[in-house]
Amino acid sequence: MTSAKFLLALLAVGLTAGAGVGQEVIDSVDVGGWNVAGLTFNSRAGVVYGGCFYIRSNVFAIDCASNAIVAQIDLPHPGDLAYAPVVNKAYCGFFNRGEDSILVIDGSSHSRIKARPVGRPKKQVTVPNFQSPSISFRPQAVRKVVVAR
Repeated sequence: MTSAKFLLALLAVGLTAGAGVGQEVIDSVDVGGWNVAGLTFNSRAGVVYGGCFYIRSNVFAIDCASNAIVAQIDLPHPGDLAYAPVVNKAYCGFFNRGEDSILVIDGSSHSRIKARPVGRPKKQVTVPNFQSPSISFRPQAVRKVVVAR
């Protein structure tokens, strides 16, 4: 084997072995339920927001420095979350009593500011508006845009 082929083989083995290094579980946090989804990162506070349902249906905030839950908000059927750094607020879509709704979360206290119904369920696309203090839920089949502030 020539030295060039040997170096390529050595590089391939090193890259393959190194690929698994970043994929280990470092810690786990019990959030009180399962089917965790809709994770988003609050860059100002170093907190990850997420939603889970079954057992306990809630939105949670995990401090990335300590891996501890710093807040939980009971919420039926939480869905997608988005964070708007301009206004330091997180938004969570959820389904309640036959209507889609949006929960607004304060990014400093990680507490509920308000919840607003936005109408009957439709196929929607969530669009965070990074240059403004809002998030839009744009139905794919309807020409209606709902903005929560």
